[in-house]
Amino acid sequence: MRNTKNLNPLPNKNLKQSGSFGHAQSRPGGVSLTVTVLLAGSAIAALILASVSAPSMLPAAPIASTPMPATSPSPEVTLRSGLREVGLTPINMAAAGFSAQQVTSVIEAASAHLSTHGEAFRLGAAGVRTARQQFADLEALAQSGRASVAQLDALALAQSTLAQSTTSHAEAKAALLAAALDGIPPELSQTLATVRFHAAWEVPAQYKVVARSEADWLHLREALAESRIMAASGQAPSEGCTQFLGDADADAAVSNAKARLEAHSQAITDAWNTAAHGN
Repeated sequence: MRNTKNLNPLPNKNLKQSGSFGHAQSRPGGVSLTVTVLLAGSAIAALILASVSAPSMLPAAPIASTPMPATSPSPEVTLRSGLREVGLTPINMAAAGFSAQQVTSVIEAASAHLSTHGEAFRLGAAGVRTARQQFADLEALAQSGRASVAQLDALALAQSTLAQSTTSHAEAKAALLAAALDGIPPELSQTLATVRFHAAWEVPAQYKVVARSEADWLHLREALAESRIMAASGQAPSEGCTQFLGDADADAAVSNAKARLEAHSQAITDAWNTAAHGN
């Protein structure tokens, strides 16, 4: 007889193996179906987690803004703006010789007038500003040589609109002044008118109570600038500057206005602010 050995069989690679999610048959090449399932599940979980935690790549929908309703300024703002526009400022009224009581009376009368005509006055002022800007823009375009025929036609219309709106608002300002100065002595009103007329010259208010030629206004402005610069540097101004300013200050109207400003400017300002706030 031939002897035979009872050999232990080698493990069969094709036997079923247990996995975490059940049993799967191994495939040639050593890649387990179970591993494939596990890897696929992990990838899906990672994608889900990323989609939750990562910021969205889609642009956010724009949030519609709610337009704010247009509001008119308060009566106080309209009053103070109107007073300044017609030159009824504390410094002008102090230089002209108004008392604090007269300042209060003027502002109360202006407030009463604007309580009826304030909105029209405000719109008129805004219309002048808009027309002036439109005209300036079109004029600059025409001067550059880049204006079309339509824009040149619009320039002529803008000029006409500016003239009309300026005239209309000038009438509104005249009406406000007449109402505000009703009852004020004529000589006081005339002095104020002189100060207001010279408002564009950047010199102290006392010099605005008298009329001057344009050459004298320029000379006065230059002399004041020289005096200010020399004083800041500790030097004396030129003899011509000193003489010119001395003559200007010696004018009775100027010296009186300067005295009024030094004595009553603060009281006039306080009365103006109180009356303008209270109306």
